[in-house]
Amino acid sequence: MRFKQFLAEGDHKRDISMEEAFELLKANCKSALKHVDAPLWRGTKRSAEDAYFIHGGAEEATGRKSANTTNHYTMLMDTFLPYYGYPLRSRSIIFATNKNEEYASSFGRLYAIFPYDGTPIGVCSEHDLWNTEPFEVGNSDEDRRINGWNHFWRDNKISSASWKEFERTMTEKMTEAGNHGRSFTQWFGPPEKLRAIFEKAYGPENLKLELTDAENVYNIDGEHELWMSGKCIAIKASVYRDHLSELRDLR
Repeated sequence: MRFKQFLAEGDHKRDISMEEAFELLKANCKSALKHVDAPLWRGTKRSAEDAYFIHGGAEEATGRKSANTTNHYTMLMDTFLPYYGYPLRSRSIIFATNKNEEYASSFGRLYAIFPYDGTPIGVCSEHDLWNTEPFEVGNSDEDRRINGWNHFWRDNKISSASWKEFERTMTEKMTEAGNHGRSFTQWFGPPEKLRAIFEKAYGPENLKLELTDAENVYNIDGEHELWMSGKCIAIKASVYRDHLSELRDLR
């Protein structure tokens, strides 16, 4: 398949040569090239190629699930955040700000990430979503970090398959006889208010998220986890450094 044919057909990921990377960067990543000396980073064990094109939100892409935990917060964020313009976590590439390079490298081979111009990008308040400040859900009067709530939903056999299944299993829990059912109703009920309660708990204000784009993400200071479902070019860190002068010439 010719390179331009591959792009037209919309494959969500493909290894590319540096020549192809230069072509795509010059045509589509003008904002990222302005900051080529301080790129965004991604660590991954799934890639070994020198460079690749990836589109997290493509129809061909397999929806990602939360790594090393249950899928509850990914499903809940996918349910509520798109109303505010955020990309779907399940259809996103997880990466990091320039100052978060060391932490990104702990996840595997390090790649410099160049988002396509105009791509919406979600920004976590910390270097990892798991380190977001603890928060309450409903009237629980209990602060937990986002992964702590994942464990709570798992331990209480609340489904993470979809919002519909989550709502169904929460409602079942509320109607259980005894103290446990009454406690669930007191904390998270009544059932008809579940959506409003969880939209607040997993909304951008409560999770202290920020929405930016491929131009303004470089203005964010500090160590932050990022996610996007748009297109980008990834270049292995060692290859990026070897070709830095050529990348500068693309600006």
